[in-house]
Amino acid sequence: MISLYIWWKCIFIFLQNYLMNKQSTILAQISGKPVSQYGRFSMTSLFGSSTIYLHQDGISSTTRTWGLKDERFIPIRQISSASIIEVRNILWLIIGLLTLWIFIGIIFIILYFVLTEKHIVLTTEGNALALRYNSQVEKDAYDFIEKAFECIEQSHKHH
Repeated sequence: MISLYIWWKCIFIFLQNYLMNKQSTILAQISGKPVSQYGRFSMTSLFGSSTIYLHQDGISSTTRTWGLKDERFIPIRQISSASIIEVRNILWLIIGLLTLWIFIGIIFIILYFVLTEKHIVLTTEGNALALRYNSQVEKDAYDFIEKAFECIEQSHKHH
């Protein structure tokens, strides 16, 4: 059973390296904090980093958090949308409700309504790739989305 696992792991690493090396040059990139999407809710990781790279033929990402290293490549023709969204961090509301009985929860509930985060979200049919970015790279985020739209349009014209 272990040898089967090692065999599949080797195949996975080979295909991953093949796909990563197959990509064209990087047209744009943006870095930030990893974000997990749960339907319409999103949760920003407190630790770790995430970078999304835009290539002519696809999007690759590298995410590192809590001992996890996730590298992905998504062909550009599979991207169904690219957007920038502004969300509230649900964690502030949860902490606020849990600590409401000692009155400190009111501060966290106020933080939930006052503070917002900006996320870049790239979606496919069954997956979402997202990261939170800082306001210092706001222009880079909009440039990234604009270039992503251009690549998606070109991809649809060729297929």
